[in-house]
Amino acid sequence: MAHGTRLAIALVHIFTWSFLYILEMSNGHESDMYCLRSIKESIQDPHNHFKHSWDFSNREEGFFCNFVGVHCEMPDSAVERRISNIDLRSKELKGNFPREIKNCSFLTHLDLSGNELSGTIPSDIFDFLPSLKFLDLSSNNFTGEIPKSVVNCHSLNVLRLDNNRLTGLIPPKINELRSLDKFSVANNLLSGPVPVFSCHKIPSESYANNLGLCGAPLEPCLPSTKKFIVLFKEGFVVGWSIAMVSVAVVMFRNTLRFLMKKATTKKNKKIKKAMSQMERTVIRMSFTEISQATGNFNIHKVIGLGKIGMMYKAMIPNCWPLAVKRLTNCQSHETQFLSELSALGILRHDNLVPLLGYCSEQNEKLLVYKYILHGNLYDWLHVGEGEHKDKILEWPLRTKIAIGIARGLSWLHHKYDFRVVHLNLGSNSILLD
Repeated sequence: MAHGTRLAIALVHIFTWSFLYILEMSNGHESDMYCLRSIKESIQDPHNHFKHSWDFSNREEGFFCNFVGVHCEMPDSAVERRISNIDLRSKELKGNFPREIKNCSFLTHLDLSGNELSGTIPSDIFDFLPSLKFLDLSSNNFTGEIPKSVVNCHSLNVLRLDNNRLTGLIPPKINELRSLDKFSVANNLLSGPVPVFSCHKIPSESYANNLGLCGAPLEPCLPSTKKFIVLFKEGFVVGWSIAMVSVAVVMFRNTLRFLMKKATTKKNKKIKKAMSQMERTVIRMSFTEISQATGNFNIHKVIGLGKIGMMYKAMIPNCWPLAVKRLTNCQSHETQFLSELSALGILRHDNLVPLLGYCSEQNEKLLVYKYILHGNLYDWLHVGEGEHKDKILEWPLRTKIAIGIARGLSWLHHKYDFRVVHLNLGSNSILLD
């Protein structure tokens, strides 16, 4: 009876320990698998490093130990292989720090360097990774402060956080990590005193290119009063410089605006003066009147095209035909408009088409000339087949036309103190009366 009782108790113990062993294996397996699955789901992988390698359909024990970048070992305190190493460096990964990596609680080596990860490093992440010996988060876009919980990784040998955008102070108790041999926070935005390591000498290059780190092996930290004075002076100089530049910009802008306004006013006065003089010799017409006379500038009314405008045939009731030049770019050719008004509106010559009227309303500027019945020289020089032979120009008449052109140009260029340049001389612009 006693022997049977002892056997029953032994079987119960064996069953209990077997159950606990299986339960521990199951929990460890699920925890590591959840850790890797969360990494795959939370991080963007543009080059599909995880897509085929990290396949969770396989449910065999330790199947994830064969994933790319994953290595497993058998810890002393565990009964199965657990994830000890995650190496995902230089894979152009994007997203935030994978927070659920804390479920890989036996992790000793974590390398996420050379990616495009961003955001802050979770403040409590290192509370769940006490066995961490190697941590490399360099060459990413992490921001915020260095988590103070990093001092809980007592076995940490390597800590690289360089080439990020971390701010604030370096955790002062980080120098209590006795095993820390390599440490770098270069190329960040950190400030304040650097920690003093008693066991290891950290070179100055590990702190290079930060916002305001000080203390050995860098320059000594200034006393608070002296530092305030230096910062005040620097701030005053920067502020004064910015103020002076701002004043200069405002003055330049106002001066430029004044000069432009003055030039515009002067230009408008010149135009108004020219207009008042023109009204003595030419008729000022309304845009509505000219628009109606050209059939709202109908394309079939076009009789010529020059560099600065199109010429239309206009028919005003109870009047002879007129030729209307509509300037295509009023702002650019306002000088030309004023020039033609000044010259042709006052002066007359037998070899120039007389200016009879003008229109200047808002953005519309038009010149009204006498309509020349026989058209332009180009049509007379290029007689098509079947056209009337009377349209053929004989050489004596061609010579007469050339002399007339020369007289008109000579008068424009040399008769008076000012000179008018035609700008568009060609057979299309030579009209025959």
